[in-house]
Amino acid sequence: MKIKQIAMAVAATAMMSSAFAVPLSSVSGASEWKLLGYTTEKNTTAGTNESTWGIGRITTMDDAGDPLWTAGENGEYLYYVIYGIADASVTPGGSFGFLINNVGATGGVADGKIHIDLYKSSINLSSFGSNSVTDRTGYGTFAAFAGMELYLSTVLVPGVITGDSSTVLTQDVNAATTPATGVGSFYAEVTGGASATQWDTNTLLAGDADFFGKFSAKPSTDCKTTSAAAIAGTCFEQRIDDPITAASIPEPTSISLLGMALAGMGLALRRRKQA
Repeated sequence: MKIKQIAMAVAATAMMSSAFAVPLSSVSGASEWKLLGYTTEKNTTAGTNESTWGIGRITTMDDAGDPLWTAGENGEYLYYVIYGIADASVTPGGSFGFLINNVGATGGVADGKIHIDLYKSSINLSSFGSNSVTDRTGYGTFAAFAGMELYLSTVLVPGVITGDSSTVLTQDVNAATTPATGVGSFYAEVTGGASATQWDTNTLLAGDADFFGKFSAKPSTDCKTTSAAAIAGTCFEQRIDDPITAASIPEPTSISLLGMALAGMGLALRRRKQA
């Protein structure tokens, strides 16, 4: 088989794969979003009672295991900033040792709500954990996201604890401050952004929410400095993600690419034999 034939088969496969890439604007129906992010109690907004904020990215969207979108498809990436988290109560209990109920921060520029703003970009920020907490440029802004399109604005709403009309984020963790290990959950309502119409479906909490979020928390391995002062001033102490862990495997698009390339090579080989 000639090298040229192999190259043509792989090139054709790459074109087919790109044709199957799904833009974010085409994702519809029920979906589960996988996230990866970091939180910190450092560099909180002065004049508010904000206790925690963080940054992160959306890695995939799927429907019961059926992939709908993966970061990088169609050259699109999603990042988020979560801010305005204030502690309403910290009490002993739960599975990990401490139950923390959170509400929206007040004072200064805070508006009494916990926000999650999502940004869309063509930029792949691969070294996410190397960002510094000092890169926060405002109450809801982060330097690495400057110039990105505001994809969605959301606020957390009550309902995560039945009968509790004030708590909008609940955590069950092993420490009262970051870093901690545990889990958390919340409901969120879409309030704006370029894709607000696409995701403002009001399908949860009897129409009062658009998203249900859950995450696991653990100390960040990216905060590797041994200096306590440096950790306190620059590192994101805690990593958060969805509660699913798995071994790394090739992305579905990579598997499809390999399979179609092999099929193309096989077709070229059969044609050669027939000739």
